[in-house]
Amino acid sequence: MERKMRLSDFVKIVPPTPRNIKIGVCKYWEATIGRACGTGETEKEALGDLQRTIKHAFDGDYNPSVIVFRGLLGIAWRASDYWYWHVESLDKISDMTKIAGYCGCDSEDEALQCMRYDLAQTAWDGTEMQSPIILDPADQEQFGRWACFQKCYQELKDAGMGDSDIRNHLFQEGL
Repeated sequence: MERKMRLSDFVKIVPPTPRNIKIGVCKYWEATIGRACGTGETEKEALGDLQRTIKHAFDGDYNPSVIVFRGLLGIAWRASDYWYWHVESLDKISDMTKIAGYCGCDSEDEALQCMRYDLAQTAWDGTEMQSPIILDPADQEQFGRWACFQKCYQELKDAGMGDSDIRNHLFQEGL
């Protein structure tokens, strides 16, 4: 009788670390194939999680999103596991051969939100307290606090105060 190949024929299964081992402890079963990984309370759950991870890699859209803002290019793209983003000056684009992404995000929307905030900080003009590139109200509020800190820091630096004194002063002021 001929046996059909199954996903589990190619998977490396690692059981949880025995309880008597205290260093490098892994509490869950782990199933891996290549760079794809699944975990679970049981071997079966780990294989199921791995299968979901592999299926997820084939679902959805892999088209990148691009935003140009004040001479900067923001690009967000999906890899098989997460969405990543990168911000670069437009005049450096011709020199780029490989783009490294910043923190992985679970969704395109989350990556775009993070990228917009990064664009706002990188392109900050030194005066604005809000950025037109930021769409999320909570991010806009956080940007305002960041800009206030930056402006106060620069004013104190221009007045001749040192870095540690500036930080102590701003900390005491609650900035």
